[in-house]
Amino acid sequence: MIADYFFVKRQQLDVRALYSRAGRYGRVQWPALTALFLGILPHLPGFLVQINMLASAQVPTFFQVLYNFSWFSGFAIAFSLYLIFKKIWSST
Repeated sequence: MIADYFFVKRQQLDVRALYSRAGRYGRVQWPALTALFLGILPHLPGFLVQINMLASAQVPTFFQVLYNFSWFSGFAIAFSLYLIFKKIWSST
């Protein structure tokens, strides 16, 4: 949402369309969902260790440490990928 608001839409929103089901904001945003999924994915092994679904020895230390910073790293990954995907999807 932050990448879209500040960099894609440049802080310009159609307020009426925000509250309309038939408006331009009412459809599925595939670039956003893809970026969200890919932003979560690298943190999944560390999460599975935290909830004891995987043993710590089964997961590389990198993923366990990355999970400790998942808010920041997930934000950076999803933010960057969203901007890339919007550029790719809008050019096609």
